[in-house]
Amino acid sequence: MKILFVLEELTPVDGRGRVVIEIGRRMLQRGDDVHVAAASGSVDAMRGFHFHRVPIPAGIPWSLRTLFFALASALVVSRLRARVDVVHAHGPTFARVDVTTCHGLHRAAIDVAAQVPDIERMGLRPADLSRPRLLLPVLEASMRRGRVVALTRRMKRELRELVGIPADRIDVIPNGVDGSRFAPHLRKGLRPGARRDFQLADTPTALFVGHDFKRKGLVRAIQALAHLDSAVLLVLGADPNDLRIQSFVECHAEHANLSGRVRFLGSREDVERAYAAADLLLAPSLYEGFCLAVLEALASGLPVVGTPPALPAELGDAGDALRRVGAQASSEELASALRRTFGCSADAIERHALAVSARFSWSKIAELTRAVYEG
Repeated sequence: MKILFVLEELTPVDGRGRVVIEIGRRMLQRGDDVHVAAASGSVDAMRGFHFHRVPIPAGIPWSLRTLFFALASALVVSRLRARVDVVHAHGPTFARVDVTTCHGLHRAAIDVAAQVPDIERMGLRPADLSRPRLLLPVLEASMRRGRVVALTRRMKRELRELVGIPADRIDVIPNGVDGSRFAPHLRKGLRPGARRDFQLADTPTALFVGHDFKRKGLVRAIQALAHLDSAVLLVLGADPNDLRIQSFVECHAEHANLSGRVRFLGSREDVERAYAAADLLLAPSLYEGFCLAVLEALASGLPVVGTPPALPAELGDAGDALRRVGAQASSEELASALRRTFGCSADAIERHALAVSARFSWSKIAELTRAVYEG
């Protein structure tokens, strides 16, 4: 089978890019011919794929970049359409596609923002959770035709109710995790060196992972940290949509007397070292699709504290390994959950890690995706 994936950027530090890389490589192993149309990509990520560059102007605002990509990718796909069996979009495009994976629904994010009464206190505005409404037709264009993949049952409901996509055109396929890379025994082996590299000594350490600081709740994470005596928060990722957000968050941390306890690591490909160094993952997202970091942390044997958007029902009840707090929990409630999770039993968490790796393996996700292609 010849498959063409369409997305803005093919890189392992971006969630959509990682999904395409993982699924694409497993399809390569089956003997499939995998093509990728993207505006950019890392050399390692392109390995084994036929890469087709989508030309868009450099240095333009993200809103214009989205529109340019939707238009330019349609032209690239039109030239390749006759050479492939399936076109699978993972980003905005006006191209004629067979399948679109919805990684997050911006209409739903707007609704979430409207329902949070103290959103300004979190350092946010409703507009921060979603791209402008004017872009919604661009972002949803490819969903109007072909099959649509939702990452969770909640997202399937949102697609039906907010976008009007019939239920019989929606397939639910979650994100996956690589058990050969993320596992408790691997985390244990990396932990001493990772703790030493990050200069953590015996300090309780929480990890925040994400590239959209506002939507993923970084300000709320820092507010919770202020209620703990000595814990450190490692922040893995960057925010490409707002270059000022890191300065804002650093200023917030300083005002909360947290200087030195919030450490920005930037974007890194060796995320497993961050999981090894941390004692828990903190995921206080206001809106989420299906967070890869949560799956990777759980598979590594790292407990997770998070809100329902970050910890969907598909993950089930995992005891100490998974501690849910309310979507609008206060910083004090979030801090209380962190205290209870630091130092929880490793044995129970490791048992759950193996179950997560088996249930959400990328091989299974690739097979489910292929079944959608085959109809």
